[in-house]
Amino acid sequence: MRSASVCCVLISTITASPGGTPAGDVVANLQDGVTTTKYLNFGGAGNGLAGTMGSATVLDAMRLVTRTNDDIAKWDPATWQVYGSNTSDGWSDSNWTLLGSGNTNLGPQRGALSVVSFANATAFLYYKVVFPTTRGVTT
Repeated sequence: MRSASVCCVLISTITASPGGTPAGDVVANLQDGVTTTKYLNFGGAGNGLAGTMGSATVLDAMRLVTRTNDDIAKWDPATWQVYGSNTSDGWSDSNWTLLGSGNTNLGPQRGALSVVSFANATAFLYYKVVFPTTRGVTT
């Protein structure tokens, strides 16, 4: 695991996985820098996001932070998977390559921070993050 000082990469376009999102809890909130906003997908476990980079970029870590102003820890992701592709950003497309997976290591407190890393030396234009399990919600 890396330190919390990992630098950020701006994602050009970010899209939600299928599943339905309330009006105020949109996927764009993931990169607004405000921990009191959130992305909520009613699809629950197995959902996530896909991002298009400005140009092919090597990613080998991601920072996860739980929202600071709600007490619904059961919605927090428990596990993660990261995929990369240079040919497609469609959620269900078969072009995704699994780059890494594991536990989020997020604590139960609000505002918990975790940086997870994975072995990747390939620059991809598209990345997909899936949260196969959550802390207390099953689908």
